[in-house]
Amino acid sequence: PPQPSPGRRLVLIQAILALAMLVLGGRSVELQVFKSRELSQKAKQDYSRQVDIQGERGEILDRGMNRLAASTRVVSIIACPARIKDKAGTAEKLSGILGLDPKNVQKILSSDRMFAWVAKNVAPEKADRAKALKLPHIAFRDRFRRVYPNLESAAQVIGFTDAATSSVKKG
Repeated sequence: PPQPSPGRRLVLIQAILALAMLVLGGRSVELQVFKSRELSQKAKQDYSRQVDIQGERGEILDRGMNRLAASTRVVSIIACPARIKDKAGTAEKLSGILGLDPKNVQKILSSDRMFAWVAKNVAPEKADRAKALKLPHIAFRDRFRRVYPNLESAAQVIGFTDAATSSVKKG
């Protein structure tokens, strides 16, 4: 069988390489020119998001190292009542752990809303026990609560946080 001449092989390889370069160049132009907006929006959605993290506030001490203000962790329990199937059972379990009236909890869970506060400022120990139940459509949100052991002591200097950012509790 006759073999192709080296010149023909070289032309064939060059044609294949030129075709590959043309395909890659065309794809590059398509992505960079025609789909650039769509792809950059997709990249922003995949890699960028804003997450608000409420940090723990530091302690305020007097010169004798006595605590004037501190932060303690509390948990708020929220629900999506519209998606809860066993409202009575969920209310019974939650109210037992949280020490709430089962009828009030069931009333909260009986609405068709997508969001409802079940309880705010729950002690972490109780919230951990409720979380261990793994109830569907019940969520837990950690917050920090400002505590003032000596409420009036140095009040003009340290001030108080308002209810929008944190609740105030004496001692």
